Amino acid sequence: MDANNRYEMIGQKLTDRQTELESTERAVGQYSDGLRSLSSWLDDKEQIVLPLKSLPANEQEAAEKLKEHQVGSTLLRFRL
Repeated sequence: MDANNRYEMIGQKLTDRQTELESTERAVGQYSDGLRSLSSWLDDKEQIVLPLKSLPANEQEAAEKLKEHQVGSTLLRFRL
Protein backbone atom coordinates (compact mmCIF):
# COMPACT_ATOMS: atom_id res chain seq x y z
CA MET A 1 0.00 0.00 0.00
CA ASP A 2 1.51 3.30 -1.01
CA ALA A 3 1.47 6.56 0.94
CA ASN A 4 -1.39 8.10 -1.06
CA ASN A 5 -3.70 5.17 -0.37
CA ARG A 6 -2.81 5.23 3.32
CA TYR A 7 -3.44 8.98 3.46
CA GLU A 8 -6.86 8.55 1.80
CA MET A 9 -7.72 5.72 4.17
CA ILE A 10 -6.83 7.88 7.18
CA GLY A 11 -8.95 10.71 5.77
CA GLN A 12 -11.92 8.37 5.34
CA LYS A 13 -11.53 7.05 8.90
CA LEU A 14 -11.43 10.61 10.22
CA THR A 15 -14.58 11.50 8.28
CA ASP A 16 -16.33 8.39 9.60
CA ARG A 17 -15.27 9.22 13.16
CA GLN A 18 -16.48 12.82 12.81
CA THR A 19 -19.87 11.62 11.53
CA GLU A 20 -20.14 9.19 14.44
CA LEU A 21 -19.24 11.90 16.96
CA GLU A 22 -21.78 14.33 15.49
CA SER A 23 -24.47 11.66 15.70
CA THR A 24 -23.56 10.95 19.32
CA GLU A 25 -23.62 14.68 20.09
CA ARG A 26 -27.17 14.96 18.71
CA ALA A 27 -28.28 11.94 20.75
CA VAL A 28 -26.79 13.41 23.93
CA GLY A 29 -28.54 16.71 23.22
CA GLN A 30 -31.89 14.96 22.80
CA TYR A 31 -31.29 12.99 26.01
CA SER A 32 -30.38 16.19 27.84
CA ASP A 33 -33.52 17.96 26.56
CA GLY A 34 -35.66 15.04 27.67
CA LEU A 35 -34.00 14.97 31.07
CA ARG A 36 -34.56 18.71 31.50
CA SER A 37 -38.21 18.32 30.55
CA LEU A 38 -38.66 15.41 32.95
CA SER A 39 -37.01 17.37 35.76
CA SER A 40 -39.34 20.31 35.15
CA TRP A 41 -42.38 18.00 35.13
CA LEU A 42 -41.26 16.38 38.40
CA ASP A 43 -40.77 19.81 39.99
CA ASP A 44 -44.32 20.77 39.00
CA LYS A 45 -45.75 17.54 40.40
CA GLU A 46 -43.75 17.93 43.60
CA GLN A 47 -45.44 21.28 44.23
CA ILE A 48 -48.79 19.52 43.95
CA VAL A 49 -47.86 16.55 46.14
CA LEU A 50 -46.00 18.31 48.97
CA PRO A 51 -49.10 19.95 50.49
CA LEU A 52 -50.84 16.55 50.48
CA LYS A 53 -48.23 14.95 52.76
CA SER A 54 -49.56 16.43 56.00
CA LEU A 55 -52.41 14.55 57.66
CA PRO A 56 -55.53 16.47 58.65
CA ALA A 57 -56.12 16.89 62.39
CA ASN A 58 -59.92 16.71 62.25
CA GLU A 59 -62.87 15.90 60.01
CA GLN A 60 -63.22 19.43 58.65
CA GLU A 61 -59.55 19.55 57.59
CA ALA A 62 -59.97 16.09 56.04
CA ALA A 63 -62.91 17.32 53.99
CA GLU A 64 -60.92 20.37 52.84
CA LYS A 65 -57.94 18.18 51.88
CA LEU A 66 -60.23 15.86 49.96
CA LYS A 67 -61.71 18.78 48.06
CA GLU A 68 -58.21 20.12 47.24
CA HIS A 69 -57.20 16.67 46.03
CA GLN A 70 -60.24 16.38 43.80
CA VAL A 71 -59.55 19.79 42.26
CA GLY A 72 -55.88 18.90 41.75
CA SER A 73 -56.81 15.56 40.24
CA THR A 74 -59.16 17.26 37.79
CA LEU A 75 -56.42 19.73 36.80
CA LEU A 76 -53.96 16.88 36.23
CA ARG A 77 -56.38 15.07 33.94
CA PHE A 78 -56.71 18.17 31.77
CA ARG A 79 -52.94 18.79 31.72
CA LEU A 80 -52.06 15.31 30.55
